[in-house]
Amino acid sequence: ASCPAGSACPFGSTTATACASGWYAAASSTACTQCAAGSYCPAGSATPRACLAGTYSTVAATSCVSCPPGYPCPSTSNAAAIAACAAGTYSVGGTTACTSCPAGYPCLS
Repeated sequence: ASCPAGSACPFGSTTATACASGWYAAASSTACTQCAAGSYCPAGSATPRACLAGTYSTVAATSCVSCPPGYPCPSTSNAAAIAACAAGTYSVGGTTACTSCPAGYPCLS
């Protein structure tokens, strides 16, 4: 019998072990693989799921995190790239870039 996706079957074992949250395994895997930054893996995942634009994750994530207001997320996999919007720009959260403030309307930080 082959090992089901989302589980690992170590060599010599007849028992499938479900991958923990933050890990995944394709069918017939002998070990679970850690989910990479920029993706997330609920328990028993067969493949990593990509984070959407405006969100990010770190290694072994079980979900993606939405970028907070005032901070754009230019990368789904690099939390270090998150920096506050520059003066004269804003972000409502969950975005990849800051937006310029409309003419005649100041942006309050």
